[in-house]
Amino acid sequence: MDDDSTVPQCECDWPKRAVTNEWFPVSYDEKMGEFQLVLDCGGRGKGSAVLRHCPWCGGALAKSKRGSFFTDPTDADRASVREKMNSVKSVAEMFDVLGEPTDRIESEWRNQYMYEQLFTSLDLMVFENKEHISHTIHGKEKA
Repeated sequence: MDDDSTVPQCECDWPKRAVTNEWFPVSYDEKMGEFQLVLDCGGRGKGSAVLRHCPWCGGALAKSKRGSFFTDPTDADRASVREKMNSVKSVAEMFDVLGEPTDRIESEWRNQYMYEQLFTSLDLMVFENKEHISHTIHGKEKA
């Protein structure tokens, strides 16, 4: 993640005002300490994207607490993901290499497969769209 130590803090308070204004799709997650842009995901409900800077003045927003709720993936698990995903070019290959996913979300524009049991320190999310297969990892939620 980028180092925001040289970016001035937001002093305009626009995010706080936006949360209380129905015209702006902004919410505040108290647990994570984050302002979030609320996204309409069509028939799949709502999603969100973390705001790290104020959209009005560009100032840095308070550092998220999100990292304290998840494990740090180990180097060994990261290397294992790279090794396994290096050969995956299709969903059929993904199933051959990784087996059945823990969960899946399928839509007309992208399919998402979650693997939560394969690695001790991270969860793997694989995305399939018309052009290619991609993936991302994130730490496991702490108990």
